[in-house]
This record gives sequence, structure tokens and C-alpha cells, in this order.
Amino acid sequence: LSAFFRHSTRPELAERHAARAVAVGRAKLSAGHWKRAVAEVELATVLAALHRPNEAAELLRPAIAVLTRRLGERDTRVQEARGLLASLGL
Repeated sequence: LSAFFRHSTRPELAERHAARAVAVGRAKLSAGHWKRAVAEVELATVLAALHRPNEAAELLRPAIAVLTRRLGERDTRVQEARGLLASLGL
């Protein structure tokens, strides 16, 4: 749902759904689980769209490390997350 609302005119709903997904992931999955990292990247994407780059970067850096370790450098999700981090200009 987060991605749907992120592309709509309701970004605040995207943040709510993405934050909930991260909370569930943190409660149920280990810190090194790639699905938890994917949820964190989605929340970071929403935060970046809401012009909150520092918060987005805080989530992206560790999530990228997990995704790279678990999925490999050439995985599309890794490349997209790295691109998002670079676009934040931090």
C-alpha cells in the first residue's frame, strides 16, 4: 500500500503504511533479514519524497548493507537503493 500512496496525492498515508511495515519487520525478522531491509528502503523512499533526506539516509545506509550482503551488488533493489541514497546529496 505504501508504494500506491507514494505515487498518489496522499504521501502521509504512504508514510504510515511504510512505517507500519518496518515496525512489523523489526518485530518479526532479524536485523540482517533482506525483507526487513526492503521495508526500510520503502520507508526511506517515502521520507525522501516528503523532503526528509536525513531520515531517509539513516534508514538507507544499513538497509543497503544488508541487501548487498544477502542479494548481491548486482541486484536491482541494491542498485535502486544506492541510487536513492546518492540522489539525497548527503
